Amino acid sequence: YSDKILRQIGFKPTTHEPCLYSGIIDNERVLLMKQVDDFALSAPSERIANLVYDAIDEHITFPIKRLGLATLFNGLDVDQTAEYIKISAESFLDKIMENHLAKWIK
Repeated sequence: YSDKILRQIGFKPTTHEPCLYSGIIDNERVLLMKQVDDFALSAPSERIANLVYDAIDEHITFPIKRLGLATLFNGLDVDQTAEYIKISAESFLDKIMENHLAKWIK
């Protein structure tokens, strides 16, 4: 169902990564990552992001939760500044270490 909505508002899945959608909104490239029921949007401005959210909201019963800049997505840490976006697995690895370190050092 989400694929149909995304296509209706002008997004298409990319060739090599079908869960990554690409579209042009107000003459700007926008990327949207779909993972089951989680979505991450990459847009050049908050205004463009809100245009996408509003278009999706027109097709669904409950409005999308607009959570702002991503800090965690699918278990990966996301650190965003004006200069860069850093993605790491530090939190995930810390959790694994905490849960399994005792078993490993026996």
